[in-house]
Amino acid sequence: MTDFFDESNTKDKLFWLPSLHVVQALKNDLDIRAGIAKTVRRPSLRDLSPTIVTEDGTIAEPDTAGNPNVVPETAWGLCDRAYLPLNVCQVNLSVLKFSKYQKGAMCSFFYLNQRNFWRVVWKQYQADINHPHVE
Repeated sequence: MTDFFDESNTKDKLFWLPSLHVVQALKNDLDIRAGIAKTVRRPSLRDLSPTIVTEDGTIAEPDTAGNPNVVPETAWGLCDRAYLPLNVCQVNLSVLKFSKYQKGAMCSFFYLNQRNFWRVVWKQYQADINHPHVE
């Protein structure tokens, strides 16, 4: 990517995204399912471009600024599920446990600039995040 000052910034990264999914029938009507997968979320070209787009400067329509230093975030997701179809009005019973472990999460930060207008910019959240979830 080359900016208006003819300075270029090139990043070339290869991401392996493995996944594994298993289904085991315990009985004719009871399944246990498990899965693990690595995912990646990349910033858009607009989020990387080192330019400022001026809007109204309000919280509802803030100015936006690109950040060429933002890198893709990666996450590992783990899903466990027990599935039991009930023979009452075609109702199924399902218990799900989902966990997500993120590394280098991309976050949008709002701040007031020197003109007292709101601006949003993508930055890297430095701490790793663990999201357990049960349904």
